[in-house]
Amino acid sequence: MPTSTSKKPFAVFDIDGTIIRWQLYHSLADNLIKNGHIPTKQANQIIESREKWQKRQFGFTFLDYENVLVPIMQKTLPTLSSETYKKLTTEVFEHNKDRIYTFTINLIKSLKLKGYLIFLISGSMEALVEQVATYYQCDDFAGSKLTFEGKSVNGQDLIMTHANKSDYLKIMVKRHDTDFTDSIGVGDTDGDIEMLKLVENPIAFNPNSELFNFAFNNQWRIIVERKNVIYNLEYNDGKYCLGNSEL
Repeated sequence: MPTSTSKKPFAVFDIDGTIIRWQLYHSLADNLIKNGHIPTKQANQIIESREKWQKRQFGFTFLDYENVLVPIMQKTLPTLSSETYKKLTTEVFEHNKDRIYTFTINLIKSLKLKGYLIFLISGSMEALVEQVATYYQCDDFAGSKLTFEGKSVNGQDLIMTHANKSDYLKIMVKRHDTDFTDSIGVGDTDGDIEMLKLVENPIAFNPNSELFNFAFNNQWRIIVERKNVIYNLEYNDGKYCLGNSEL
């Protein structure tokens, strides 16, 4: 535990698939479809591509699905009024806020008791990330931004965080006058690797294959949560073994 004269350590978390069990960005797409903001043709493309990914048809991957989804979202979001955008994002947050993983939420709670700063960095929209950060009493956050001009969204100023998480983390560290001593990072995909490389104690949580392979090669801690069991995989003599499930 840090002393009163030392800098507070921090822990940084991805959100989608790491804290929240599903993807806030994708839930927002569903809400746009439900409320008729995405034309039927594009909506069907999203639904069909997700179905192909979930059924693993023809080698269709999650990235393939995202490559269909994201361009449609980037065209749709700028058409919304600020009021509609706020309403839709709030609905998504309320639906997903308690659909969480036990390991990461308990880790956040235990680290807060130890005096850690808690940062959230996500590729989901900032309007969603801010609500999650407030709800779980986190110290700072970053998410993809939309700049409003009057009542409309200015799509020219859509700033995505997913490819620059390490840059946002460095900004937070400086802003809170802390450093990377005893730092912890938790993420679930290869998009989190650059961020996790910065911290002293990276954790690959329910990792995709790319993150798992990187974690394996670098002897990072790997945690897998399935149903009501948390599996702690510890690196030992060139292989991972099942360790205890303590935080």
